[in-house]
Amino acid sequence: MKNNLFKFGFVVVFFLFFLSAGEAKADAPVTVHLEIETATSTLFNDFITVTACPESLGSATTTINGMCALEQSGLSLEMSWAWAPAGWVSSIGGASEVAPAGPYWLWFSDLNLSNDAINQHPLTAEKNLLFVLGVSPLKISASNFSPYDGATTTISVWQFNSDVNEFNWEPASNATIDFGWGATTTDANGQADITATSTTPFSVSASKTNFLTSNYVNITPQAAQTKITIRDGATVVFSGTVALPASNASAVDIAPTNASSTVAVPARSLLSVLEILDATQNEFAITDLQYSSDWDSFYIKCITITTKIDSLCNSWQYNLNGVNPPVGIDKSVLKNGDIVFLYFGNQRQVTLSTAVATIGASFTATAQKYDPVNNAYVASTGFIIGVTQPNPNPNDWWNPIEIATSTADANGQAVFTINTAGIYNVGIKEYGNIYDSYFPLTTLTITAPVPSSGGSVILPTASGGGTATVISSPKVDLGKAIDFLIAKQGADGSYGSSLQTDWAAIALASTNPNGSAAQKTKSYLLADPDPLIGMNPVSDYARRAMALMSLNISPYDGTKTNYIKKIISLYDGQQFGDASLYNDDIFALMVLAKAGYTADDEIIQNAVNFIISKQQVEGSWAGTDLTAAAIQALTPLSSLTEVTSALEKARNFLADAQATNGGFGNTYATAWAMQAIAALGENSSDWQKNGQTPESYLALSQGADGGLEKDNTYEANRIWATSYAIPAIQSKPWFNIMQNFSKQAEPALVEISVNEINIAADEIATSTLEKLDIATSSPEVLITASSTESSLQIKTVEEKIEPKTVDVFPEPVKPRVLSAKIVSPEPINMGNIKIEKKPNQEITQRETAPADAAIQASVQDNGGMAWATAKEKINTMAKKVLYFVTDGVAAAAALILKLLEFVL
Repeated sequence: MKNNLFKFGFVVVFFLFFLSAGEAKADAPVTVHLEIETATSTLFNDFITVTACPESLGSATTTINGMCALEQSGLSLEMSWAWAPAGWVSSIGGASEVAPAGPYWLWFSDLNLSNDAINQHPLTAEKNLLFVLGVSPLKISASNFSPYDGATTTISVWQFNSDVNEFNWEPASNATIDFGWGATTTDANGQADITATSTTPFSVSASKTNFLTSNYVNITPQAAQTKITIRDGATVVFSGTVALPASNASAVDIAPTNASSTVAVPARSLLSVLEILDATQNEFAITDLQYSSDWDSFYIKCITITTKIDSLCNSWQYNLNGVNPPVGIDKSVLKNGDIVFLYFGNQRQVTLSTAVATIGASFTATAQKYDPVNNAYVASTGFIIGVTQPNPNPNDWWNPIEIATSTADANGQAVFTINTAGIYNVGIKEYGNIYDSYFPLTTLTITAPVPSSGGSVILPTASGGGTATVISSPKVDLGKAIDFLIAKQGADGSYGSSLQTDWAAIALASTNPNGSAAQKTKSYLLADPDPLIGMNPVSDYARRAMALMSLNISPYDGTKTNYIKKIISLYDGQQFGDASLYNDDIFALMVLAKAGYTADDEIIQNAVNFIISKQQVEGSWAGTDLTAAAIQALTPLSSLTEVTSALEKARNFLADAQATNGGFGNTYATAWAMQAIAALGENSSDWQKNGQTPESYLALSQGADGGLEKDNTYEANRIWATSYAIPAIQSKPWFNIMQNFSKQAEPALVEISVNEINIAADEIATSTLEKLDIATSSPEVLITASSTESSLQIKTVEEKIEPKTVDVFPEPVKPRVLSAKIVSPEPINMGNIKIEKKPNQEITQRETAPADAAIQASVQDNGGMAWATAKEKINTMAKKVLYFVTDGVAAAAALILKLLEFVL
């Protein structure tokens, strides 16, 4: 019996122990964050440890609830018990609700509006309680709390609408988002994107007038990664995921092999990442890294693979996300998720149905591009396939002799028939190349089963990728070329851009200046459309003057713009425009020599001396096209010292520059060269290489519609090339097309005082852009000074002809012209006047003296007002400083008294 009682007692004690332990656990203090805000002040904003309190008025039950937090905050609290046992806040810290219209006390638990009675809301650790009266909160969220470095995260901001009929969260437009190192503003949807610039964590908050600052969200960026695979055919040398440097990392200085100088390269460029990978693994090593100043780019020449004895050199390519980029490995900047293949081999190739064919028998050529994922070449459409023979000139290998060309069909195929025995090369034409180069090449042998008396004739085929081009020694059909140009004329007489219109005007004037087409363009030019294309104002003004003079319009007063004055205003006493260029001087000289200026004028003599000083040792002015232009400009001034010698050297350069196909690299340069030959008093038909003349070269480019550059997909380029060719095949230099005009009084440069508001832009700054080293008029770099269809990609103002997108790009081609750095406009300070330089903007000078006087008076009045305002600000500042010092002394005295009281 005693044992049973003992056991029973033990069970009761054990039960009571756990009961009391459970109650103690339920009533354990809880730490929460409490914030109490009114429209005018913050009553409380801190963490508070809350203990249990009576659940309601007169209740013996205690819980840890929201009312306990308010009571224990130290602020006075008034509750309404009209709906007891539920209690509602009516006043906190003396801030009371205003019934019945409001505002009312609202409270949020973790920014969720609560409909519970505050005394019935249990608290848990780390809960956030917010009480507001007359003010509403903001809250934010992020689309991704762990974005990759360099990726964007969308921040969304909401504002609480406390209207009693709404009580909801809505997007907060025009809210300011602060992310530590910067800030941005939300759009109409309450959203804004921010970009992580490193893996350093950061916090984001939002603020808006009349709202509480939002909660903070923490963003923890991840390191960006890329997948890199290096392969040599079927051999995969390396394949793995590589972490990228921080997106805000400084540029890396990389030195080419066996070079002491370095070149700064973006830290996330493919080259920089490969350099890091090279140093951290043993599968491969970059053993020869080269830099081309002409291309301003690095290229990998050799890589040594540990499993192979010899290095692999001269054929390393890369593919980025399925595309072969047209830039060097130091120019491709990687981002998270990019897929890179670095492989040894060709980007594309041509396969033949037979390597040996007989005369008259057709064969099929198939264009293929490399698939680095599957290590396979696959048929590809759109490529131009050409049958060529090597150029006998070893220095002109990139311009082979074209025998036939055809575009690959949907199956990547083209069918050819050759009627002349010999050894040929078949390849894919380099896309975007200014030369007629083909790469890579496959050898084709054509045999003659019987003696053949025919020449080089290409027969059309009925199948495959279209009709092959017939190559012989034809002449350009001038009539069809003119018809093509007329057909492309706009209703207003223009040809799209001012640049193309001016050259077309010269071409039309060279054949029939009184014809309807020429007169239509003349009417357009008489309206004086803006000639500036944004890069070289002297060349732009000169080109427009050439067009006007060709159509017998005075460059002085034939339009509202005096183009001679424009050109002379940019003369610095020795040369025109930018002293680092000379193309602008060449074209300025050409115009002035037809505008009444002679060899006796100092301005002409100085310009000639400057141009001759820029002639290269071999006789050129940086290429065929500009050399041809210089010859045309200098020939009428051959009486001046050294001009004859300069022309002789230039003529010898042109003779050496002529290719075995009769041309000068491309149709544009060839046309200008033909005009230069005519200016020298020679006949271009006498300039033959392998029986080919410059005109026969142009004729091969003429299409059935009469326009040149028949294979060029850009109509603007075809108009351009045709405009150049029309005067050339007539053996007419520009000075034989332009009319003579009498010299007018030379305009004086106007000095502008600092009190003038309107300032002639062309007398202060001709352009906000730095000039090209040698400006050209290529279809891809629209600057009127040269004929070259350059492969260099430079964006100009509106005139850039965007290339058609293709899925395969060539290796970088050595450009003839490299651009100078283009910088943002800088303000010019003149006295108290700040003038922003703006490109191509015409600002007229103030003409009336009374206006100047009014401006000066206004400046004086404003000066007096400014002094009075300054005095008032100084007095106010002095008062504030005095109040601050006084308050500081009083506060210090009070602190000392408190300390003494504590010690005593």
